[in-house]
Amino acid sequence: MTRAVIDTSVLIRYLIRPSAAIRELIEERWLGGDVRMVTAPELLDELVAVLARPRIRPFVAEEEGEALLGAVQALAECLPSLGAVPPICRDPDDDKFVACALAGNASHVVTTDADLLTLRELAGVRLCTPGSVSERPREHRRSGRQGLTTLLLNFITALPLAALHGRMGYFPPVIRLRPAADSLPPRYEVVEILNLQAVRDAARQERYK
Repeated sequence: MTRAVIDTSVLIRYLIRPSAAIRELIEERWLGGDVRMVTAPELLDELVAVLARPRIRPFVAEEEGEALLGAVQALAECLPSLGAVPPICRDPDDDKFVACALAGNASHVVTTDADLLTLRELAGVRLCTPGSVSERPREHRRSGRQGLTTLLLNFITALPLAALHGRMGYFPPVIRLRPAADSLPPRYEVVEILNLQAVRDAARQERYK
């Protein structure tokens, strides 16, 4: 399994206008279990702050931002606070991503930021685009039910669910999240994993009785 730090810019682009590589990274590689996301409080704080920016809010529905944040909090491996981070990048705001990768024994920092990409590799950590980390032969990609999930963002999720069913022949499980009590900054916990395929199969049994 690939251990990777995913830059805030990649997560935000997933919500606004994801490329095919970003969609594959999030929906197939991370949520499918091939990539283990490594994060830290400093990275989560930045994601919260970016989602709250006035120039971002018109493009990201509040519930979609909360769902993505909740998924990261629930599914990613969160390290303790990074503390004082040494200067690494030409943009000091990017230092925390490399520091997180080094502290969390991650092999990749996945980003679209030129200031990070210019480093290429540092202390065994590869800094690469979503397309680079997603590149592998089609036959080696997961295609079964095992580990496949999807973010339940809003009602429009029905469209990709229908498309996934058409391509794979079954409905993927869906993670349902809720805000954790008395958590500041907000954190989310997994309430249940909805087995849509089991619901469908049970309904078909009732239909043919």
